Amino acid sequence: MHVVLGWASDGVSAMTVAGRALSNIIVMSKQRISSYLEHPSLAEMKTRQSVKIREIMNALSSAGFRSLDAQAEVLGLSRSTTWTLRQDNHKTTGLSAKVICRMLWQRELPPRVRAIILEYVEEKSSGYYGHTPAVRRKFIATLETCRQKQAKKLQNATAANTERVMAYARPQANGHSPERFDVARRPKRSNRSS
Repeated sequence: MHVVLGWASDGVSAMTVAGRALSNIIVMSKQRISSYLEHPSLAEMKTRQSVKIREIMNALSSAGFRSLDAQAEVLGLSRSTTWTLRQDNHKTTGLSAKVICRMLWQRELPPRVRAIILEYVEEKSSGYYGHTPAVRRKFIATLETCRQKQAKKLQNATAANTERVMAYARPQANGHSPERFDVARRPKRSNRSS
């Protein structure tokens, strides 16, 4: 398992670690809602944001996801949203918290792309891109809500998997363990007629 900035690169543990990392960023962002720089112009701040989004897409391309379909699939976004990100004509508000959540919860997301997205989240929630405190608070609250929903989904999925395993392990009423259907052990059909 690889961990990049607190995000694991494998299945369920990636989702567990994802929740923790996002939670840490949210807490840090609530503690410091001040800008990184004193008085940059709004145009400079929006340019920074655009460069960071372009950096996400470049990292995706360098990871081998060059086609629009491949990028959309690995990001967990629609083709039109991915196209907007590729063309650099997204809104001046940048990536929404819901879009970020959809991207971060993708298991196949390359670690470098995940790291850049987390940098983007930290910078946006800290005011680096010129958003007002009210917009940043809403962004952070939406991220927190998303994180809680994903944690609940993960918890439910884990409980359902545990129940399936336990049901398989329980003996049936006749005292025998249930038969497992295994494609590899199916009897082969004979072409001969008897």
